[in-house]
Amino acid sequence: MKTMNRICALAITMLLFAGAATAQTAYASSENGVPVLPKNNENPVAPNTNQEKVVLVKNTCEKSIAIFAGPKEGIRDPKMNSYGGLSTNKVYVMPNDVVCLMNDEKKPMACTIIKPETSSVEVNSSGNGITAK
Repeated sequence: MKTMNRICALAITMLLFAGAATAQTAYASSENGVPVLPKNNENPVAPNTNQEKVVLVKNTCEKSIAIFAGPKEGIRDPKMNSYGGLSTNKVYVMPNDVVCLMNDEKKPMACTIIKPETSSVEVNSSGNGITAK
């Protein structure tokens, strides 16, 4: 008897949820009563993410720093820029480029990868780390 009650309760529950789970398609009707299918709306074209962008470099350290900004392959022979302490500067980079904090021997101490949504890069107050924001 208990098993029969459980089976009936399960069947009723399944019927209730089956009705709610069916998908419905809405059609607009034209003037003559013929159903009209909805138009296929194309997704808007995403902006080109491979364009050069401006990234702010915020130096929160009191000493001057050397920064390399460019493709990863260029870090072997870096073209560095020196920025003063407690300053904000601009660099022009592409997505997937790197911005690296360099030491006196032209070796990277810390790097961050520029993503399409990156708008700024910050050097920490001790001058040994860099983060993208």
